Amino acid sequence: MNSIKEKLTKDFAGKANIEFVDIFSDDVQEYSEILKMVDSGLVTLPITLVNNLPRFHGGLNYDDIKELLESRQ
Repeated sequence: MNSIKEKLTKDFAGKANIEFVDIFSDDVQEYSEILKMVDSGLVTLPITLVNNLPRFHGGLNYDDIKELLESRQ
């Protein structure tokens, strides 16, 4: 997972904020609506958010995330 973060951070330096949030940390509280979606089974972890909206779930795919971010530039 860190290699995806490293690649995205390098490719989108200054253009996007890339961060990973551990659902067992206190930081997850700001994503309470997403946690409700996980609890109800609507989405599976990991979840990729773009502009605080869920875009991908159930896995991390560098190419899909990169393509989405490039389309928003």
